[in-house]
Amino acid sequence: MSENLSTNKPWFAVFTALLLLGAGLIGQALWQWQLSGGGDYFRTKPIDNQSQREAYLQDQTLNLASSLLAERDLKVSVVIDEAAAQARHVLLLINRGEVDAALSQALHEMVWTGLALRESRGDRVTLQFRSFSRAPIGMAMLVKQSMFWRAAMGLGLVVLATIGLLIARAGRRRRRAKAQQFEDYREQLRALKTIANEEPVRIAGVLSDWLNGETQ
Repeated sequence: MSENLSTNKPWFAVFTALLLLGAGLIGQALWQWQLSGGGDYFRTKPIDNQSQREAYLQDQTLNLASSLLAERDLKVSVVIDEAAAQARHVLLLINRGEVDAALSQALHEMVWTGLALRESRGDRVTLQFRSFSRAPIGMAMLVKQSMFWRAAMGLGLVVLATIGLLIARAGRRRRRAKAQQFEDYREQLRALKTIANEEPVRIAGVLSDWLNGETQ
């Protein structure tokens, strides 16, 4: 029976390894997700007042320009020049292969008026038309898919390992119960043998009465 009990140990090792592997995959997915969102976190929480103002103006510029173009076709950068009386330098990159004069004029007027820019302060708005590369977007999708599949695979391994450990533990308990029953049966046989050796006449009489009762 001890051999039967020991046969369950390799399965515990396998399921434990699967559990650790699943937890590791989930941890990697969470770590990758945290890294991918770290840049957004620091952009939304600047470290000084000037960065806060620049981030605010950048958001305002994006909100204004997105009324004419989709946000995915816009890239905005705002810099406040401390050496030039807090002059605002606004740069807009538009995802167009060719210059659109009408769009450029509309964006310039909208941003200039919306941000209350002033020539006396040295403010300026620069617009550039260029086609954006789609590689970063594809890479972002690959990163998201990688995080999803790692998390899904890790969760599946954790569930599988947990079920396997529970089943293996239940099987071990059943084998222990059977082993205990067998040991109790052997103990009863030993006790009966001891009584038979010490009182053979009494045992013979009990067996005779039992057999006679069965045959009647």
